[in-house]
Amino acid sequence: MASKLLMPIPVLTWEKSSNLLCAMRVNDTLRAEILTGLSLYYIEVQRDTAIFYIEQTIAMGKKLKMPALVSLSSSGMGYAKY
Repeated sequence: MASKLLMPIPVLTWEKSSNLLCAMRVNDTLRAEILTGLSLYYIEVQRDTAIFYIEQTIAMGKKLKMPALVSLSSSGMGYAKY
């Protein structure tokens, strides 16, 4: 029997999302983490929004020269478009 990876899905409210947007201005590494979290949240709720955040995450990963982030995000893009 294959095991399933369970990921917590954060509850996103307007107050939390506005705080996240403020935090995204702090530094690029934190911004990449936030974009990843947002894409994971939206991947089952609104796929087009998830794709938007995944594209931003991939661009940020390339900018920061983080191949693991680019790879993970590309995998998420494949899942979102499937």
